[in-house]
Amino acid sequence: DLLGFEGAHRRLGAAVATLLPCTTRSSQHLLAAAAAGRYTEGLIGLAAALVSASAPAVRTALAVLGRWGAPSGLDQATGFAAAIRTGTLAGAGAR
Repeated sequence: DLLGFEGAHRRLGAAVATLLPCTTRSSQHLLAAAAAGRYTEGLIGLAAALVSASAPAVRTALAVLGRWGAPSGLDQATGFAAAIRTGTLAGAGAR
């Protein structure tokens, strides 16, 4: 929503729903929460930093994610970037 992608939760949910059994219970929980519009604080911080268009803010947000979990925080950032790149979030309907 911070990035202005209308219907992102619906598209995200549709993209990951069938794949949830392929990952760990912890990842299933995070993906299902994201599909419902509930994100980790670090991921919200990254989205806000991207909206601000501030390179230092983006670096700080990535550093925060880098300290969360083993690789979980950076995995979230990678998934977020992949979703935007492939159009899962940025597809038709972007405002």
